[in-house]
Amino acid sequence: MLKEEIGLRIKKLREERHLTKEAFAKKLGISGQYLGIIERGQNCLSVEKLKKLCDFTNQSSDYILFGKEYKFDSSVKDTLSDLSDEDIKTCCEALEKLALVMKRNKDKNSNNVSAEEVSSDTKNSENYSINFEKEA
Repeated sequence: MLKEEIGLRIKKLREERHLTKEAFAKKLGISGQYLGIIERGQNCLSVEKLKKLCDFTNQSSDYILFGKEYKFDSSVKDTLSDLSDEDIKTCCEALEKLALVMKRNKDKNSNNVSAEEVSSDTKNSENYSINFEKEA
């Protein structure tokens, strides 16, 4: 089932770009025939070809593999593009901690979590500190 869903998402990406199987496959370094097999869910792309697909289509592997689509406005994309890989890793770790704190608070039936509560909980969790103040 998962292969079929992946194949359908890949086909959708190709069709959105108005490309033939052969033209799309060439961008990935595979044959048109093999792309057809993938689109029908009979096989999968290698990790290397998946990366090429992500780069070419500007889609995340989360979307291609699992159908999870995350949309960011251009200001977020601009901010992230200026960060180093290490900075992005640190941000992801902090975001993961924030998500855990929010989930824990939600599980306590507290749907309205204040910035101060999250900041306090996050600071106490492995020394992460998040500044919620707006930039000047």
